[in-house]
Amino acid sequence: MTTTGTGQQSASASDPTSDERTFQDPKKYLLPNDKQEKERLDNQYILITKLLDGNLAWAPINEPQNVLDVCTGTGIWAIHFAKQHPAARVTGIDIDSITPAITPIPSNCTFQSNIDAQDGPWSFAPDTKFDFVHFRMILSCFTQPTQVFRSVYENLAPGGYVEIQDLCVEIHSPDGSASGTSFEKIVDLFNQGSFKSGISMTKSKNYKKWLQEIGFVDVEERLAEPGLPTTGWYENERDREIGEMGSVSIQTFIRKGMPAYLRAAGLEEAGLRELTEKAVAELKSGEVRAYYPFYVVYGRKPLD
Repeated sequence: MTTTGTGQQSASASDPTSDERTFQDPKKYLLPNDKQEKERLDNQYILITKLLDGNLAWAPINEPQNVLDVCTGTGIWAIHFAKQHPAARVTGIDIDSITPAITPIPSNCTFQSNIDAQDGPWSFAPDTKFDFVHFRMILSCFTQPTQVFRSVYENLAPGGYVEIQDLCVEIHSPDGSASGTSFEKIVDLFNQGSFKSGISMTKSKNYKKWLQEIGFVDVEERLAEPGLPTTGWYENERDREIGEMGSVSIQTFIRKGMPAYLRAAGLEEAGLRELTEKAVAELKSGEVRAYYPFYVVYGRKPLD
């Protein structure tokens, strides 16, 4: 991989239309790793934590001692979990270098950069077993998610839990207002581009089945309501606020996260810019009343 002096791969050399975004390795992960992306991830954390009613996890964990946060990003979940559970050792890992979102970092929280959770066996010490392994928003990660979940199973202590909190990029529009819109078209192209890149953005629907097939027990699948909405069209204050935050998050992702996938789907630059502006305008106007489902799936490794 050809990188800059900071270990980042500049998009400008291979893609002059990418607004100078930087990437760790576009062949493995199409989203950027620059300041804009890290700000988006931190805002995403706030939104999802609100969607989960302030909870960092829904699994029935009881004061875990050894916790792993896979695809930790800016480390914000790991840091907050470490603060809430001072007796736990919390480790965050990511394929990219990690710039913690919060300082100082709690003494019980550490990070390991440049670790690809999908490639080969995990390199933790043989006697290192985790009580809880956490994933959040991994829809753009892993061409072989079941391989990753098998590694989780092998590295969990008996009785330990895994939890996956993830979006399903599948439009649900109760009143049909998303039908025929530019938003619907851009999401379809986004899914086409991700599929060509070896990633399914709707794989969260399969997490329960995959965990059960691997051997996890007590597997639960829950939908966090109201999902990730396109606008604040709900009557109750909680869902309306989530909708307003969700709209901003989706608009930001359309502008900053989708372009690489849209190019992979074959969209030319002029068409990409036009479709992006139309889709964002629809969301800003509030005319599209829709949401993406948000799954929380957790399961336990048997005691024997």
